[in-house]
Amino acid sequence: MRAWEQRESARTGKPVPQVLAELLEQSGGKWETIGLLSNMTHQAAHRMFVRNGIQKKPVHSFEFRGVTASMVQHCKTHGLSYFAVKQYVRSHEVSRADALELYVTNQVKKHHWGVPQ
Repeated sequence: MRAWEQRESARTGKPVPQVLAELLEQSGGKWETIGLLSNMTHQAAHRMFVRNGIQKKPVHSFEFRGVTASMVQHCKTHGLSYFAVKQYVRSHEVSRADALELYVTNQVKKHHWGVPQ
């Protein structure tokens, strides 16, 4: 019995890496959606990508100053409060990278509750 990606490659005439890249694009990068589109569990979908040597970057990761990581990781790296940056993103409707840049360059006034300003 052949694997899903091999059957799909034979059916479409496309190479396996292209089939998997298109599946990744269609799914928005979510394992559960990849599993649904390929009629398998998300664990089996993950094993399929590992078996073919393809690593999917996490959905929540983004690039900031040349480093790709999650918001929590970026905040830890720069010594910032994750919750403060996250709240700033929500209340000011800016991107996560823009909010981090503002905090790192000290352009955001830090409020300390209970302390006179």
